[in-house]
Amino acid sequence: MAAIPVIAAELFQCRACCKGDVRLTAEIPGSSRSVRHDVVIVGGGFSAACLAIQLIRISRQRLSVAIVNRDQRIARGVAYRTDCDAHILNVPAAKMSILADEPSHFLDWLTALHNFEGHHFVPRRIYGEYIEAALADAVGSSDVVTVDWL
Repeated sequence: MAAIPVIAAELFQCRACCKGDVRLTAEIPGSSRSVRHDVVIVGGGFSAACLAIQLIRISRQRLSVAIVNRDQRIARGVAYRTDCDAHILNVPAAKMSILADEPSHFLDWLTALHNFEGHHFVPRRIYGEYIEAALADAVGSSDVVTVDWL
């Protein structure tokens, strides 16, 4: 098992320019890079991706988001990183949108790319592709939110 790099982080409250907002400075071992973010999400799976998507959707001002994850698999986590198509969702595709205000979001994406219908139980691998694509679309569509993977 490969060693997981540790990120040293320092939280502080900035009263001068940020009105007391909590900021994070992260330093990656072996790197001279130091980055400040408004929001830090620990873990890079389903919940992290959905939170980042929602932050992007609601943000009207500049916002920097860091997603701290132990590997580079974006938006998969344990549940959706499998390559085995026998591992299926336990809910029909029509009920799996990650956007509450767009209940057909997943089904629209799914039927455009794959041969499935709303009553099908889709492989988890494909749902992981959807989460990753939704996050990439959200990041690409925002002029005010930046997302860094650490």
